Amino acid sequence: MAMPPDGSRSGRDRDLFAGPLEAVFLIEVGGFSEGSNLWWPQDRTWCVASGIDCESTYVGGSRACVDAVMRSPDLEAMEVQLTHAIA
Repeated sequence: MAMPPDGSRSGRDRDLFAGPLEAVFLIEVGGFSEGSNLWWPQDRTWCVASGIDCESTYVGGSRACVDAVMRSPDLEAMEVQLTHAIA
């Protein structure tokens, strides 16, 4: 399943930006600072998703990527599968 080029799968309007990784935390739209809801590298080997109304952030990637997130002492992480319900 491929995401449309404009990222509109959720039915919400989105602004799409490109830049260095450090810029993901510095986005300003219409005079308001906002966190990025979806971000990924140019090669799309991983993706970070934070729902507007969710308390969790999801990271999708290779087994090595997931293992690195799970090992980090700075993150509270729990591995989930595509079949898990998100509430």
